[in-house]
Amino acid sequence: AAKLDVIIDTCPANVGLDAILGCLKFGGTYVRVGIPHKEAQTVSTGLIPLIFTGKKIAGSIVSGSANTNAMLRLAASHNIACDVKVVPFTELTSTMDALSKGEAGGHFRYVMKWD
Repeated sequence: AAKLDVIIDTCPANVGLDAILGCLKFGGTYVRVGIPHKEAQTVSTGLIPLIFTGKKIAGSIVSGSANTNAMLRLAASHNIACDVKVVPFTELTSTMDALSKGEAGGHFRYVMKWD
């Protein structure tokens, strides 16, 4: 709880904003990327916790598969890569423990994956 600076959420479902915001540090930012399924397009949270913790909620639309593919081709043509470690949600606690102890093993970007 209260350990992350930024959470980038691309999940198509609504998983409960209060629980997610609880993972952010004071002044942290939750970013919703893309539009979720119709049933998950509304969120609710209390304003008092946001105000007193300085947390922010932001959103970003993706530009579509044509632009995404062009960007990936450009990155590949210049040998640009990102060191990402994919971790199943079942390992979330142990991953967070390792990060808090400075045992990230050189990884700076973690992607949580549904099992």
